[in-house]
Amino acid sequence: MKRIFVHAYLAGNFGDDLFVYILCRRYPKIRFRIFADSSYKKTFAGLPNLEVCDYNSRTARFWDHLWKKLKKTDNGFWKMLIRFSDGVVHIGGSSFVQHSEDFGPFLESDRTLRRLGKKMYLIGSNFGPYTDENYYTSYHRLFATYDAICFRDSYSYGLFRDLDNVRWAPDVAYNLQYHSRKQEKKMVLISAIDMKERGGKYPLCSYTDAYEKVLGQILEYFLARGYEVVFLSLCEAQGDARAMERVLEKTGEKGRIPVFHYRDNLREALDLFAEAQIVVGTRFHSLVMGWLNRKQVYPIVYDKKIQNTLEDLHYNNYLRLEDLESFRTDQLEHIERLEDREVDRLIAGAQEQFAAFDQLAEEWGGAHE
Repeated sequence: MKRIFVHAYLAGNFGDDLFVYILCRRYPKIRFRIFADSSYKKTFAGLPNLEVCDYNSRTARFWDHLWKKLKKTDNGFWKMLIRFSDGVVHIGGSSFVQHSEDFGPFLESDRTLRRLGKKMYLIGSNFGPYTDENYYTSYHRLFATYDAICFRDSYSYGLFRDLDNVRWAPDVAYNLQYHSRKQEKKMVLISAIDMKERGGKYPLCSYTDAYEKVLGQILEYFLARGYEVVFLSLCEAQGDARAMERVLEKTGEKGRIPVFHYRDNLREALDLFAEAQIVVGTRFHSLVMGWLNRKQVYPIVYDKKIQNTLEDLHYNNYLRLEDLESFRTDQLEHIERLEDREVDRLIAGAQEQFAAFDQLAEEWGGAHE
């Protein structure tokens, strides 16, 4: 059985965990490895072809120490896993955002993946935003050496369309095959992020008060109309729950509105999207899951990747951070739902995310299910 090292953002983020789940389910005859903490053994307990290599384990510490002593290099266990796999799949969404002026360490990590990996596939990402032209040109040179790349938006593809190994397709999550037994009911899901701590190169913190005020207005609007409302914390590490606690305190609804905390309960999260009628989403994959489940979806746009996706979909009813101060609840009266034929097109098109890796898997005798 061939072994693939999966490079992903593994910090309890719903969207990235979903990507890994879809990848492993698609190729049951390939053995995948991830480099993560031991909690992921529970998160992905239902994936028999996935090995969780715990970076806090005795094995990891032993190899890190040995490589440091013999080869004077850090992260020896991680490098060993890459070197002794048959290839690398880097799968993720916002994997190439220039977060700081000094992007050298991130670039070097990606160069190491390419240098040590026998095969190199990038699946499901967008590129940017970035402000330094050297950031773009450095990755352009690196991407030219990959076996295949599939972005998730036309904007990112346009930046690298001169490379023969690059294509784009709808988001990886549209490949999800999951059939919930839950029935739709009069329920609204609200996905929030914590803007208070988001400073740095692309500061969102200045919008915190206006954003949380609007979330409170949205909550009260749907409660007044008899909806059950559930708040979604889809990435605890990035503070989703903190933002929702503040909103619930300000509206006086703390203790009365349930908050769903995504940790290692992927199937429970998927069931919630099946049950809801409406999704008010800030996190990107709350929007995608809403569309995939053919729900009414109201996006709150906080970064370029969401804006680019909405433009690709010709989706018109959404709220930008720049327009928070002028928000009116009557904007919620006509929340859009993608037409069934458009959802079907996205599902069919998203297969292309894996087209190049499908060919490799077939050569290995591990064609996808």
